[in-house]
Amino acid sequence: MTECVVLANCLLELGCLLKSVEALTGHKGKSKNIVQYIIVVIILGISVYINLYDGNRLFQLLHYLGLFGIFKIRYEMDIIDTMTYSILALLVVGALELFVCVPYNLICYFLKIEDDFSVFIVMVVFVICCVLNQKKTIVANANWIDSFKERINVQYL
Repeated sequence: MTECVVLANCLLELGCLLKSVEALTGHKGKSKNIVQYIIVVIILGISVYINLYDGNRLFQLLHYLGLFGIFKIRYEMDIIDTMTYSILALLVVGALELFVCVPYNLICYFLKIEDDFSVFIVMVVFVICCVLNQKKTIVANANWIDSFKERINVQYL
């Protein structure tokens, strides 16, 4: 049962990242490339290995490189754009998880609930990412992303 929870959690987090990149870029990625599905399976395997079997954290680097590869292949961006949108997507999803997790933990603390509802938290974040993508909230205010990309220097990366 724990394996299913970890796998569902990893799939939902990957979906959150993909939806947030779609919301940031403003266009859907291509889903016809088989390489991205192979990378997804590798990422899921690494996540399950790290979370369930307390695997070596150096595999986390492969996880992030896999995410970078998926974004590069799916959205057909150059390296600088891929790095920019990858970092922004990780920040957006992390901030959303924080905004959902803090009230949840406070409610559980006051009600003395000790169950793990991490899948529920990630599901809520996935729904928020889908809504942000549908409403084009981030893209409508994305002028700052374009101005940032114009001023970015490869040496900083």
